[in-house]
Amino acid sequence: MQKSARCGPTLLVFTGHRTRALRRSSARSGRPRGGARFTFTTFGDQATPTLGKKYQPPEGVTIAKPPYVNDGLGSPAAAGTVLGVERVQPLFHLLNGDLCYANVAEDRVGTWWDFWENNSRSARKRPCWGGRPPTASSVPGCECLQSQPREAVHMTIIRIGLDTSKHVFQIHGVDENEHVVLRRQIRRSEVAKFFAKLAPTRIGIEACGASHYWARVLRGLGHEMVLLPPQYIKPYVKRSKNDKIDAEAICEAMSRPTMRFVPVKSAERQAALTMLGVRDLLVKQRTMLINAIRGHAAEFGLTVAKGPKQVNELLQRLANEEGVPALAREMFGMLASQLDGLDVKLKTIEKQLMAWHRQDQTSQCLATIPGIGPIAGVSFALKVADPQAFHSARHFASWIGITPRENSTAGRQKLGRICRAGDEDLRRLLVIGATAVIRDAKPGRTSPWLLALLARKSKKLAAVALANKMARIVRAMMVSGETYRQPAQA
Repeated sequence: MQKSARCGPTLLVFTGHRTRALRRSSARSGRPRGGARFTFTTFGDQATPTLGKKYQPPEGVTIAKPPYVNDGLGSPAAAGTVLGVERVQPLFHLLNGDLCYANVAEDRVGTWWDFWENNSRSARKRPCWGGRPPTASSVPGCECLQSQPREAVHMTIIRIGLDTSKHVFQIHGVDENEHVVLRRQIRRSEVAKFFAKLAPTRIGIEACGASHYWARVLRGLGHEMVLLPPQYIKPYVKRSKNDKIDAEAICEAMSRPTMRFVPVKSAERQAALTMLGVRDLLVKQRTMLINAIRGHAAEFGLTVAKGPKQVNELLQRLANEEGVPALAREMFGMLASQLDGLDVKLKTIEKQLMAWHRQDQTSQCLATIPGIGPIAGVSFALKVADPQAFHSARHFASWIGITPRENSTAGRQKLGRICRAGDEDLRRLLVIGATAVIRDAKPGRTSPWLLALLARKSKKLAAVALANKMARIVRAMMVSGETYRQPAQA
């Protein structure tokens, strides 16, 4: 054991060897092996206050024996002790200061503060509280400085990428220097509480399920919300995929000046869109039932013409046909009752859609276009919230996905089939409407452009080309608010 003497309290320096048991445990844990020498230090009485100042009573108050109080300097020898510990550089330091001396001082809280201040900050950089202590000349590097309060570090988050899911949400935020200052994973129930405490900032979310709901919630808390298409975020994903990487990719993608965003839909608009979704689901279920009835009826030699209206005739024949067993008639009756229930529900939803169509000016305007009916008019009015977000009608047609996919290079243009990007339902409604226009195309009441196109191309190609033209007309009419004008005949 080595003993080192310092002014004031005693500083003890011990040296020794690690035990054999420690070597065995370190071998099992993967730590460095061997009996290397180690050093630890310890000292005491660091809480001793300097009771060199008498208590000064207020004016008009006389005390026979004024007590000595702490002058706020703490123990002057603490600086030398800490410096000695720094020079030794021990493996660990044992703090066994006798803190009972703090009870002697009048200001116990101040004495404890002096204790921790003297023993937690470096002696080379620690300012001397209240001026130079009596032993400051013996402490190298101790300067006479007045303490200044530390300035608070202000963290400004300018952008947050939020990766959503059913239960877990990942947050990625950066400051004005593009440094990551916030990376955290929270539960669904904590999202609103967490963002309510943050200062208003810009938050980006991938446009997916429930994204419009969270955009409305966070916008209500004062934040600026943007929704990004998933295909525009994917190029910014680095290597593997997880929640942290996805949130970082969203945060990076939303910072691009040319990024295109999805408008946030209101709750009323989404409720109207629910009608369209439920109607499509019921139509699919009705088609499935009709196909099932036709397939089972064919097993008994009964068939009818195409079309949903012919199913009633088929059901009547099945009920009157003697060659159909009773069990099969019972099963056909169950399918028929289910089909009738779907028809009633479809009629109810279509009435609600027609009521929405009559009160919406945009839907009524679009319904004047040949090939655009009330269902298509309501769909465009609800799904295209801001038609002016598209630079031109050509961009609008490309967004729907009825423009050729381009794979050009080296100055040579190579166009393929339509890209089929964007909203599938809008594209389907346009193609169905264009097909209906082509079916009734006749000289004298059809545009010469369409007649010339039908003379050169097949009807399916002409339908896609006409759908492209209809999409451009839809965008122009939504921006201008005008009704459709039939082109003049040549």
